[in-house]
Amino acid sequence: MKVIRASSDEREGETIILQKIGKFWNQQNVWDRPDGLVVVTNRRLAFLSKVKSFTVTTEFLSFPLELIENLRARRVMFISPGIAFEVAGERYVFTFFSGARRVVKAVEAHKIKR
Repeated sequence: MKVIRASSDEREGETIILQKIGKFWNQQNVWDRPDGLVVVTNRRLAFLSKVKSFTVTTEFLSFPLELIENLRARRVMFISPGIAFEVAGERYVFTFFSGARRVVKAVEAHKIKR
């Protein structure tokens, strides 16, 4: 996985817009599916893994809003509400118990403001 940094001349504070418990569905490793906290701020979408195990390798992900492309709410495994998007050509998927559309709206609203 590559480290992605967005260039930003602005040094404004970062504000949390939305927090939800979710699951990261790693598209490259079927065994890396950690539960954790998905946080949308005015600058990024971040994920913090909650539980450590020998199969989970993802502990933290951070995506600058301006690099998120093709964001959409969708069902995962035909049941779970989730979101999918791409960053630098890589696909990322997260599921939630509910409220996937709220995550999409929060990202879209703050992506436009930047």
